[in-house]
Amino acid sequence: MAGTKWQLRWIALMFAGAGMFLAVLTISNLEVGGVLHRRPESAGISEPDESPFRRAILRDRTQLFDGELDYDLPFRVRMGDDIEVLASITAVKHEASLNPPAPGHDSVEREFRVGGVQKAYLSDPGDDLVIKQLGSPNGSSIAAVGDSAQWRWYVTPRKPGSFTLDLVIETYQRDTDVLLARTEPPVNIAVTVTNTWKYRISSAKEWLFAAAAVLAALGAISAFFRKPLTAFLARFMAGRGNQP
Repeated sequence: MAGTKWQLRWIALMFAGAGMFLAVLTISNLEVGGVLHRRPESAGISEPDESPFRRAILRDRTQLFDGELDYDLPFRVRMGDDIEVLASITAVKHEASLNPPAPGHDSVEREFRVGGVQKAYLSDPGDDLVIKQLGSPNGSSIAAVGDSAQWRWYVTPRKPGSFTLDLVIETYQRDTDVLLARTEPPVNIAVTVTNTWKYRISSAKEWLFAAAAVLAALGAISAFFRKPLTAFLARFMAGRGNQP
């Protein structure tokens, strides 16, 4: 009886020892390498370094040339006619004196920075002129002193008067959307549209047609209500006549 108890104790001790051994072995396996089986600690996400990109933009801006803008003199056009606006910009040496403009043209003596892909936009803030650009707003690329870019537009006036066109020149970094320079504020081009007898007669005809349409509408309305109104008035007068 006593031997059996000792055997059971030895068996229990053996199982306990085996369990402890397995536990120690499992823990040691989890700690292998110190990090293999642990959740990695969170690390801050490194932001992309944009400094090389920004430095490239600043470098390209410092390497731009001075630009000389040439465009037609203030326009004077009659109603019914179109005008062609031609503008060009040329890279010149830094602080170089601008050449005198050709007859019939004007040269803007203000700071322009060019030296990449040049784009130009002509607009009318008052929407009194119809502007159609001939070709793409992208002009020639300017890479050296003496290079130039040109643009052309057709402008059609809607009504007589004095108007102002806004011309904006933009310089882009090669074939990208990175803007290096822009004319701010825009260059103002004055346009004077004179009236003509043809336009006056045409406007008078439009007013006459509009007045005739209004009179015709009023006549149709009065004809529609004439009979009912006449009958109502006749009954009203007859009723008043029958009163004692």
